[in-house]
Amino acid sequence: MSDNSMIDDMIANDPEMLESFINESRECLVVAETDLNSLREASGKPDPECIERAFRSVHSLKSAAGFLGLDKVSNLALRMEEMLGHFRSGAITPELKRIELLLEGVRMLNDMLANPIASSDVDTAPFLAKLAAHMATHHDE
Repeated sequence: MSDNSMIDDMIANDPEMLESFINESRECLVVAETDLNSLREASGKPDPECIERAFRSVHSLKSAAGFLGLDKVSNLALRMEEMLGHFRSGAITPELKRIELLLEGVRMLNDMLANPIASSDVDTAPFLAKLAAHMATHHDE
């Protein structure tokens, strides 16, 4: 089933579920954005708790979107979760350019949540390519 037909079914049969998903997802994004902004301001001393909260928030959104069949939302969140996972493990550092990229992803997810019916039409490929290239070429030594 495509993203659009699943969302159409949800709106027709369970609009409260869609509303709940959107509200919870927006809360997750507020947490992620707040923690990413804190990391941006940390000046080289990242707080592991901020990284963990941002990771969990994006993970929760990814899982819920996947459950509902919002594949592009879920995939975008997955790719962001991967970078946050690298922060968490210490494989890469949360440098400003990486944090800005994740904040761009938060904005994109917020835009997609504004109209989940059309989220499958959003062209996420340029952002995902930028994220993938950044991950491939910017691993810390």
